[in-house]
Amino acid sequence: MESLRPGFEEPGDVQDIRLVVDTIPTLAWSARPDGSADFFNQRWLDYTGLSAKQALGWGWEVAIHPDDLARILETFREALNSVKPFEIEGRFRRFDGEFRWFLFRGSPLRDRSGKVAKWYGTNTDLEERKRAEDALRKSEERWRCVFENSAIGVALSDLNGRFLATNHVYQTIVGYTEEELRALHFLELTHEDYREANRTLITELLEGKRRQFQIEKKYRRKDGSSIWVSNNVSLVPGTERVPRFIMALSEDITQRKRAEEALRKSEALLHEAQRLARTGSWSWDVLSGKVVSSPENARIYGFQPNEDSADPEVYFQRIHPDHRERIREVFQTCVVEKTDYQADFRSFYSMESISISMPPATRS
Repeated sequence: MESLRPGFEEPGDVQDIRLVVDTIPTLAWSARPDGSADFFNQRWLDYTGLSAKQALGWGWEVAIHPDDLARILETFREALNSVKPFEIEGRFRRFDGEFRWFLFRGSPLRDRSGKVAKWYGTNTDLEERKRAEDALRKSEERWRCVFENSAIGVALSDLNGRFLATNHVYQTIVGYTEEELRALHFLELTHEDYREANRTLITELLEGKRRQFQIEKKYRRKDGSSIWVSNNVSLVPGTERVPRFIMALSEDITQRKRAEEALRKSEALLHEAQRLARTGSWSWDVLSGKVVSSPENARIYGFQPNEDSADPEVYFQRIHPDHRERIREVFQTCVVEKTDYQADFRSFYSMESISISMPPATRS
């Protein structure tokens, strides 16, 4: 049975059925019990550019990509032998010579005695889906490459805080393998001093009150030691294939924290030494025009604990009027010529000896 040809007449019911088969939005075919084709609808013929005479029997093989033909024929023969439906993907040639990916499906129709009377099948275009899948696969490969080769730790967890995936850097930071982390909740790694604050931030993230957050906290490593981390946490929207998840970008800041703690201790010792020696220090940022004063220096000038001491002019205002302009001129000369100077003057609070040293960066 071939597709209807112009001028070919059949009884009304048969013509109606053939018209439906020729106009349905898919490529349809039928075959004899031995698999040889005996019918293709008009869409199939139009798509391939083959005539019914060319395609009947096993002529349709010319429309299959040479690299896919053996595989498709093997699947078809297995279906013929087992008398079971089949489906397989392969490349199918269009009338203009372009090959596109199709899904080939076929099912047997049995007669009253149980023998196969016909095979019916369809060819469905998959090209756009294949391209989307290929683009998605490449995107996932790029993401996996970034994920695995990132210089910082990356951890993904579900909305309940259970780890889904971690990269090698993150595993090194916390001292656990990926398999061990999958059995843990992220708060189990978080030092107990930071758990409640971290829990609150995650809740606000899930409730939509914030898009992301940054937190510096301590982790407890597998060996029991503590480590400081900086976490940038965000909620990643879901897709049809992937539900929403939480992503944390983690950086080990233990060395920085130790340096900050050492600096705080050093500053505390310096301030105590200045208090005992009744000697203050200050610095002036030429670009911002702001003064940073040590606690002892602020005391010498009579500043109260909460009083603003960043404006240079307030220091001049606390110099005795008999000395103010001289000190201002000397100070301006020091700024312009980038030189050191030392000057004695009287303030409203005490008689002080002031020594100013310009930093090396300003002398070039």
